[in-house]
Amino acid sequence: MVAVATDRGYEVTAAVAERASGLHEKRRGLHRLLRMAADGQIGVLLVKFRPATDVPEAQYPCG
Repeated sequence: MVAVATDRGYEVTAAVAERASGLHEKRRGLHRLLRMAADGQIGVLLVKFRPATDVPEAQYPCG
């Protein structure tokens, strides 16, 4: 994603990666992003979504 952002002309000041289930709240990466947003540190946020391999594609209506 850093390469994609750079190619699009964005200055990357932080990269946060997380592979976690949405079923629990112990998501350090998400909490870090929320703090950064609250502090006004985020101008543009790029997100890469990777569906779980064991979930049928039909359950991802946006994809």
